[in-house]
Amino acid sequence: MCLKRRVSDRNPALFSRTARWGALTLGFLIVAIWTIWPAPCSPYSALPTGAWAPASVPMLNAWTIWWNADRLTHGLSGYWDAPIFHPVTGTFAFSEPQPATWIVAPIVWLTGSPVPAYQVYLVGTLVLNGLFTVRLLRTLRVRWSVATAGGIAVLLLPLVHQNLEAAQLTALWGVLWTLDAIIRHRNNPSWHRGVVLGIAFASVFMTCIHHGVFLTLLLILTAWMTIPFGQWRTWLAGAAVAVAVASLLLLPLLLPMRRILKEHAFARRASRVQSLSATIPDWTQAVPGTWTELNLVSERSSRPLSPGWGRISLALIGVVLVARGRRHQRAVLFLTAFGFWAFLWSFGMNLQIAGWHPWATLAAWGPGFSQVRSAYRFAYYAQLAVVLLATVGLDRLFRSSAAVASKGYGRRLWIGLLVVAWGLVAFETPLVLGRPARVPNVSREPEWAAFVREHTTRGRAIACLPFATDRSATGLEPTGQWMLYQTCHHVPMVNGYSGFFPEPWYRFLEAFTDEPYSESTFDKLVAAGVEYLVIDPTFLAANKAPPASSGRYRLIPAFRDESGTEVWRIAW
Repeated sequence: MCLKRRVSDRNPALFSRTARWGALTLGFLIVAIWTIWPAPCSPYSALPTGAWAPASVPMLNAWTIWWNADRLTHGLSGYWDAPIFHPVTGTFAFSEPQPATWIVAPIVWLTGSPVPAYQVYLVGTLVLNGLFTVRLLRTLRVRWSVATAGGIAVLLLPLVHQNLEAAQLTALWGVLWTLDAIIRHRNNPSWHRGVVLGIAFASVFMTCIHHGVFLTLLLILTAWMTIPFGQWRTWLAGAAVAVAVASLLLLPLLLPMRRILKEHAFARRASRVQSLSATIPDWTQAVPGTWTELNLVSERSSRPLSPGWGRISLALIGVVLVARGRRHQRAVLFLTAFGFWAFLWSFGMNLQIAGWHPWATLAAWGPGFSQVRSAYRFAYYAQLAVVLLATVGLDRLFRSSAAVASKGYGRRLWIGLLVVAWGLVAFETPLVLGRPARVPNVSREPEWAAFVREHTTRGRAIACLPFATDRSATGLEPTGQWMLYQTCHHVPMVNGYSGFFPEPWYRFLEAFTDEPYSESTFDKLVAAGVEYLVIDPTFLAANKAPPASSGRYRLIPAFRDESGTEVWRIAW
């Protein structure tokens, strides 16, 4: 008892900080769970999505979590050769690998399903977004109460919840950690801070390659602003350590992906990138219902990107107040430049200077940018910068409140205005609540999945119908379900969904759309090593049952379970 009292008396600040971080974590956890409610009520059969998003994207991400967990049990053997798009190899590189999801692998192993692991990972990501925001703001000496508003704002960031189905895009904590590590390294450069910076930077790619590529460009354009003139040699030494640590962690991930994507010559069409680039109407409008909603153009944007005019105003106040002083001036200017460049690049192919498209040059020479489709997603970083700067501005206003009004009615009015400003920072943009997507409960293995797992010859594959109606997220919902069922049977299949599609997939799409049971279709299936057709009862209801034969091929009914799903073997 005496020892405990002595420790407590000796380190009161430590216990105070621990209590604050504990309270913040609990509060952010409650908010994060609320944002995806009622999905947690159905941990095995619901995935959180954006308000208008189909279920295909979250099912792809749930399947990704399963594949990461499955490969851990095999020592990462065959990591890139995921069992989709059979017999194409390297298919896991066609979309975000997200190795950070290894953290929830034990949940997959314990429950037999990636769906509860997905929910836990998403909630954890949102909580970390808030916590790392507070950490960064505390590095800038923002008071706890104000930093909490910034943490809430980032946890509820508009773009995050508009695209909640894309779990990889919600992970902004690595970006925040990197920015924090850069500022800390600037304040006190050292090799061990360089190690932390390297790990933080690598964590961005581990959660989302897309975010990592964008962050790399933004840091190339802005990180030089944090070099301390008096300690530039130490800063460079720490930066070199950061590059070495990040390279050590990332090269095993990025080099195989680059090789595989180069083999398939995947690239985005300029017209497609332009359609997914920001416009002026996008940036002048916030989510409908925003407290300070002000439309500067008559055209209503279908992709509102403004973080809110109140936050923008507070951010400008913060920049001006900090620029007039010396405290954290360089860090705030760095965040300002970071946000400006992110805003500029969000215009993608819509940015044109005397006939020159900077994005086209970037796609031609910048590693990874030729595969980028949605240039407007630079808005994640611009919104992040605005929220951070708005919080700094609010903190500076709080600190000046005593000088503005020392007592009486004036002071009460000023404090009231600051409370309103706190609410603007935290809650200006209303939360666009999504809806849970109902997905198959794969913790209970269906009978047909057990059959194909036990009877499919090693090295052979299956094809599942319906295949897909088109390449849209809605048209690929059946594929997402088949991929979730694959977490039960583990058998390779010619179906697949990812960021890119290999050429054989298009041939199968055409064949199954035109004549699903023709001889030419079975020529393609047999050439791909397909042994069984798995047919959903909804497809059977809309189409005739498979014929007993098709030219050189015979179709043999092999299994039918209680749900009406049928398995047919292809023989010749």
